[in-house]
Amino acid sequence: MASDLTAYFGNTILRWLAGQAAMPSSPSGLYLAIFNGNPKTSGTEVGATVNSSTPRQPITFAALAAGAAHLLTSNNAQDWGNSEGATTISHYALCDSATPGSGHIYASRPLNGGAQSVQVNSLVKFNSGATTFNIGADT
Repeated sequence: MASDLTAYFGNTILRWLAGQAAMPSSPSGLYLAIFNGNPKTSGTEVGATVNSSTPRQPITFAALAAGAAHLLTSNNAQDWGNSEGATTISHYALCDSATPGSGHIYASRPLNGGAQSVQVNSLVKFNSGATTFNIGADT
């Protein structure tokens, strides 16, 4: 399975492994952003359409086990509440800033089941354990 890592984060890791750069400090917080297309190419962030006061939601992750499971899975819900506007959500991304357009995107992936239309007053929430990023596979 392909990695969900962005070019920014993948390059950061590879440069560190090759001894060409130091690894940056861990982010002080992580946030989930939602997009109407692939943020690695041409997707536009739509979190502010859904919730103008909290367009990115805080995300935490379950403890990682040793081994080859390469998955980072949320252990909290990301809840934007009832949508303020209509939009389409097709992808989500892991960011280090609560503010759209700032910080870095570390990983992104499409929604399971494909793009979803969101109507005004529709609940937009990802349950605990529903958000997973894959950083690669052994095969």
